[in-house]
Amino acid sequence: MRATLSVLMVTAVLVVLVAFPGCGGNGDSNLTAADTAAKPVKPPPQPPPPALAGKLVGSKVVDKRKGTWGMFTMNPDGSSKVQVPVSGSVVAHCWSKPDAQLILTSIGGLSTVPRTSGTPTAFVVEDEPGLPRGNSLSARWSPTGRIVFSRQCYDIRLTDGYMQQCIAVEDWPNGPAQLLTEGYRDSAPVWSPDGDYIMFERVIGASITKMVMPAAGGSPG
Repeated sequence: MRATLSVLMVTAVLVVLVAFPGCGGNGDSNLTAADTAAKPVKPPPQPPPPALAGKLVGSKVVDKRKGTWGMFTMNPDGSSKVQVPVSGSVVAHCWSKPDAQLILTSIGGLSTVPRTSGTPTAFVVEDEPGLPRGNSLSARWSPTGRIVFSRQCYDIRLTDGYMQQCIAVEDWPNGPAQLLTEGYRDSAPVWSPDGDYIMFERVIGASITKMVMPAAGGSPG
């Protein structure tokens, strides 16, 4: 009886060693260094964005007699309003870039200005290469640093007598510009969160329709 039990125990051990060859009978492990390496350390969280990243940017008339505008940053609730010193006229279209380094405003064309202070630098002008001659409005930064804007075309009239307004994009800081729509009155463009699509308003007669199109160009729908 004891002999039978001994044979069974030896057989069981051999089966275990064959079925699980990871550890040999001599006590050495067959696991590689990669198998036993420490788990990768989770990267530390990204630092919070600059303090101004959560600020709103806006403009308003500061001197009615001279017709001059001022540019301001503020908290979403309107508190902590700070005027940004700039020279020249500043109208109401200005939006913060995602990295909070620059703000975009409209002074004839489109211009950029440091958040702290400085003279606006022209970015999109009336005679911008690749675009119809006109004035650019309603500019928005994309998550990747591109700028989308509406363009009022001085020399193109539609059948209803209004100037054409098209949607265009331009890469920051050196272009080139790309015309995305034409032949309509398109305005108020905004980016999707991933920057792949653009939504805008199209006016036809008395109706306003929300349109969406790929940021790379294509047919809106």
